[in-house]
Amino acid sequence: MGIREKLKKLKSSFHEKSGNSVERIPLPDVPVNFRREFASDYKTGTFRMGDFEKFFPLYLPFFPSVIESPEEMLFLDLETTSLSMGAGNFPFLTGIGWFEGSLFIVSQYLITSPPQEVEVLKILLDHWNRSRVIVTYNGKTFDVPLLKGRFSIYRLGEPDEKKHYDLYQLVRGMVKPATLHNAERVLLGIERNEEFEGSDIPSIYFSYINTGDLEVLKPVLERNLQDILSLPALLFKWVEKKNPLFFNKH
Repeated sequence: MGIREKLKKLKSSFHEKSGNSVERIPLPDVPVNFRREFASDYKTGTFRMGDFEKFFPLYLPFFPSVIESPEEMLFLDLETTSLSMGAGNFPFLTGIGWFEGSLFIVSQYLITSPPQEVEVLKILLDHWNRSRVIVTYNGKTFDVPLLKGRFSIYRLGEPDEKKHYDLYQLVRGMVKPATLHNAERVLLGIERNEEFEGSDIPSIYFSYINTGDLEVLKPVLERNLQDILSLPALLFKWVEKKNPLFFNKH
């Protein structure tokens, strides 16, 4: 059964029952961190994670002079309760990735109620301020302006200004249309088999909130994870396309 069919079934069962009689799994009362570690031999599509560090010295002409290591980069992707930029839209899933030694680490922070948001924003702000470069996909248009608004609402202060690599703007001259999934397919050989669209994600999240059933949300968690894993891979491919002679010599 596809995710859309599951959502229809869940909604139908809720309509048939009164609010008091619905069996609901209790939600976590604190943010949940889904943390994963990926070794240097892990591959996402045609990209081997260890190649990022191996070839990093060859990246330096394309990066600001202040950066000396992959560990100074923060990879960011959000899943939100709406696709708009309104004040009521908040990131229910904040995914971040970073290099630590030979590992690429991903943490996905899930919140189940608005009061939990500030704790995740503080964690993100700490990672943000310790990094020197931010990497997103379409983050200049959506993720970063949204986050700056959320920081302001909670009076957490302005995040430090960083060099921001928005991969949408970098790869749109290489692939058309320049959607993340098409960039993955063309540049990394990744074919996604998701049974839902990005516009379905808010409904999936609220179905999880209504039921407490994490199985409903797992496809969104997996989607967000792949989004983050694709960021260093696509950045690598962009540099490779910019100067393929570097990589042919090594």
